[in-house]
Amino acid sequence: LSGDEADRYRRFRFDTDRHVFLLSHAMLRQVLSRYADVDPADWQFSNNSHGRPEIAHPDPGLSLRFNLTHTRGLAACIVTQTLDCGVDAEALVERRNVTGIAERMFADEELQLLRNLEGPRLQDEFINLWTLREAYCKARGTGLANSGKHFHFQRNRDGDWQIRATGTLAPMTGWHLSIERIASSHTVAAAVHVADRSAFTVRFREFSF
Repeated sequence: LSGDEADRYRRFRFDTDRHVFLLSHAMLRQVLSRYADVDPADWQFSNNSHGRPEIAHPDPGLSLRFNLTHTRGLAACIVTQTLDCGVDAEALVERRNVTGIAERMFADEELQLLRNLEGPRLQDEFINLWTLREAYCKARGTGLANSGKHFHFQRNRDGDWQIRATGTLAPMTGWHLSIERIASSHTVAAAVHVADRSAFTVRFREFSF
């Protein structure tokens, strides 16, 4: 780890949180080194104004784009050659007051969808919308708190997720969205800024050291 990462590692209160932080950052370094001739220990990162990590060393001009997420029990990273990307993971545990959270964070179209659901379906759809919003905002390099309600996520007739501007039916172009259920315990969402969605695929792979 870099000095900054080591400091963050030590600030975690619980061993399990420190462990997943350590594993996630080690994983990211090894994955990046599969796409560039750089030793995993040599990567250094900087953050933009909203906290999105970017490559600072050894070559800030590398075209690789990446994003990282970790939660209890799971870490995930996404890497592309040139495309802005974001990833978010959440554990599938029951959450209280999901409609209250949605009222503060989600668009009206998403809130109306959730109000028509209950039980496990409500929980699942809330997690889908939450992880998609997180992944999309991270891909754009903005914070979730500043995401606003001017867009919403909705499935098309084929069941694929799309982004739509609030109050409109036409999808916003230029984004590929994917959701994967991992081991019945976590949901992972990925968002990639890509012009031609039809020629692009997100591949989910299990990482092993």
